[in-house]
Amino acid sequence: MHRTASPLHLLRGPAAIGATFACSLLAVVVTLGAETVPVGHKRYCPPGYAPLPLCPPTPAAPPAVDQHSPAREPQAATTPAETPPPTPETPAPAEPFAPPSVGYLGTPDNFSPNMFGDAGPMPMFITIQRIRTGNFNGPDPQIVVGGAGRTKLSEGNNPLPRDRVIFDYDNFQHTRLADGGLNVQRSSPGLEKTFFDRRASIEVRLPFAQTLSSSLFTDDLSSTDTQFGDVHLTLKGLIVRNEVLNVATGLGLGLPTASDTRVRFDDGTDIARIQNEAVIVTPYIAALITPNDRFFAQTWLACDIDSRGNPVQLNPAFFGGTLMPAGTLNDPALMQFDTQIGYWLWRNENHAALVRGLAPFMELHYATTLQNADSVQLNQLVYSNGSNRINEFNITAGTTAQLGDNCTLGLGVVAPLRSGDDRFFNWQVGLRLNYFFGPTARAREARGGFSGF
Repeated sequence: MHRTASPLHLLRGPAAIGATFACSLLAVVVTLGAETVPVGHKRYCPPGYAPLPLCPPTPAAPPAVDQHSPAREPQAATTPAETPPPTPETPAPAEPFAPPSVGYLGTPDNFSPNMFGDAGPMPMFITIQRIRTGNFNGPDPQIVVGGAGRTKLSEGNNPLPRDRVIFDYDNFQHTRLADGGLNVQRSSPGLEKTFFDRRASIEVRLPFAQTLSSSLFTDDLSSTDTQFGDVHLTLKGLIVRNEVLNVATGLGLGLPTASDTRVRFDDGTDIARIQNEAVIVTPYIAALITPNDRFFAQTWLACDIDSRGNPVQLNPAFFGGTLMPAGTLNDPALMQFDTQIGYWLWRNENHAALVRGLAPFMELHYATTLQNADSVQLNQLVYSNGSNRINEFNITAGTTAQLGDNCTLGLGVVAPLRSGDDRFFNWQVGLRLNYFFGPTARAREARGGFSGF
């Protein structure tokens, strides 16, 4: 397309600079709505007239040309290159769990304590079995399968993956493991390690307990011993991750590392042997809600499934005989529902202080078997679960304390709300100690180090 040359190409030197400046000034005045603008030779631009270069001032007369100078070709007017409009800057993606502009906490990891728990109902902590026969008039032996018992997946846990060293302790008063009640002390050290930018973790627990012995004699069915329990692994992965709602799912595995259980007469004759070979698989889903930096709530739904069972050997002759395979005893599937609410009642922002905060909490725990208990029989000898169905309902209350930036201590008391076979102990008291390290500790220190369990 043909373009009309601007009259500015006729100007040289200071005249061109002055004309350019005048044109620019005129454009500004016209844009601001000036009614008339006097220019050379009394020309003007009416109101609303288009800005420069459509209405430039009349240029001055060109200077005289030296006849002895070589002729110069007229130079084409140059127009400044069009500057593209500025591109709005794309904001950088927000860092996951970035700290808020106000406050010093900033992430759910910094103010959401772990579930305290209740150590689970009888099939979770210990399994009670009985042997019955018409030839034996003594009390029915009660047998512990799995030594220190299983590990309840939600106990001392949180939907958030965390790097931490774990130590849990519980004291159970007047359990049903022996006539008249038996007190049990149980400890569970462990370790949790995150990966995939703290979106997943693996946890291992190594429980042991001062509990009913795994080797019992009919004249002393309440003898105690220190028993190593079944190793427990938990795989955890976040499927929803933000500052208000976090949802995790995964799988728990109870591995049969505890001793087999045996019952014998005083002379050493075996009555029964239960081989600890059950692998407990526990799929679960858990949610954590943190609407602000003080309130927290979490809920767990899990189901224990015995994938293998425990082989049982019985002595059919009962007196003087030998053990023979009688079958496999499978624990019934167990559904568990646990929920917790809590609030940071007091906090201390002084990093040098030992106690940085206190958060009271309350929890409800419900567990129910989804099928009748299994049993095996060889001749007149029957081996079965002492409680056919379980519907256990417990309540927990306690307080979590933040110690320094990377340590937390929880103290709690558990009370059963039901009776009979649905009541495994009279009451339980325990503590939950966690020390954070690695990526979790660095994230907590960067955001104030407050609470995270």
